[in-house]
Amino acid sequence: MNWREEHTQCLHRKKDGTRCQLDTAAGDFACRHHTIAVNDFIEDPMAVIAKFRQYFPKNHHPACDRKGQNDCDCPDRTFGELAGLAYQRAARTSLGRTRLHRAMVREEMRYRTDLIRRYYNSIDESHLWLGMPNPKWRQIRYFVWNDEEERMIVKKHDRSIRNKTQLLKLLRREAPHHVYYTTSQFRNPAEVGPDPFSKSGRDKYIKKNAKRLARKEGKTKDKKRIKELMYPVSQWSDYGNAFIEQEMYFDVDYEMETFQESAQETLRLADFYESVNHNDCDKNVHYVFSGGKGFHMVDFGYCVRKSHGAKYSEMIQRIVAQEKEKSGLHKGAAFAAMNMSRRYKKRLIKRIRKQGILLDYEVTVDPRRIIRLPGTIHGKRGRVCRIIDKNDLHNFDPGPTLW
Repeated sequence: MNWREEHTQCLHRKKDGTRCQLDTAAGDFACRHHTIAVNDFIEDPMAVIAKFRQYFPKNHHPACDRKGQNDCDCPDRTFGELAGLAYQRAARTSLGRTRLHRAMVREEMRYRTDLIRRYYNSIDESHLWLGMPNPKWRQIRYFVWNDEEERMIVKKHDRSIRNKTQLLKLLRREAPHHVYYTTSQFRNPAEVGPDPFSKSGRDKYIKKNAKRLARKEGKTKDKKRIKELMYPVSQWSDYGNAFIEQEMYFDVDYEMETFQESAQETLRLADFYESVNHNDCDKNVHYVFSGGKGFHMVDFGYCVRKSHGAKYSEMIQRIVAQEKEKSGLHKGAAFAAMNMSRRYKKRLIKRIRKQGILLDYEVTVDPRRIIRLPGTIHGKRGRVCRIIDKNDLHNFDPGPTLW
């Protein structure tokens, strides 16, 4: 019996490098969902095109926020567009399954990791940045290349980063390709996990909370007890979800092709933001070059408590009462503050969209988003993410790259 006849697991790899867990018929390389390689296209092109149409049917506008659902008013792709894009996808899929391509990717990532490690060993603390309010209340998340699994692995620091000494030690030890911090502050940042208020996050959050309760009882491996603790939930826990504050973040690199486009869009955003008034909040705006092709604009002066003034406490109590009546769960002041911050920023984003300014709107609205840490390397472009001046945007120079 040859290797093909013994093979029973789909060869397809997701974007994060993990393998598809579905089984295949003996002798097949992929499950029915992932028969999208060149040989599949040649055997039955209409089937491959139909799969591509199922997931990517629209020519979305860059500002469209329904790309995952495809239930927007954006125009449908023509059959010719779908056929061309399906074949490109098939070619990339086939290439990614070859041993030679995987070996080339492995060598390239080893080379980049080595250059990144050399860079962090060559700098001192003065090259790093921890200027955000309360870094100890933020989770540090980073991407490292795993040679055995041939993919990037996402890690989170198990303790709060309080100073540049700790940060530099982490960078030299791990040589991460990407380093991010949470845009929100949390009382227990190391335990920030699934978003319980997203479509799929609630079940993940409840399961994680059940495991924590089982650990307290000394029944970490008791699956039956964990299942008992999951449902019903009589009291909503703020474990890993104790929101404190989120400043104002804008990520301007959405579907941009050049530095000049991103820089001009950032200047448009900056001019608009000057007219925005957050009541008692004093603006403290920073501009950041991401190291890729875009920019970030951050206002560390924004505060949800100050922006709502004297009505803040009253609104907190009202939201808690509404949620108690709606779901039967006491979600607490932390949830109410997060809810207020999200609602306020949604209203601001509507005003920005009316101006036709393109950016990644969810980074501003979502309290669980992460953003690149200045002073660290952008793992794809090889440039340093750094703080810049607004005047630099008029004739921006991205600087040298490590590779």
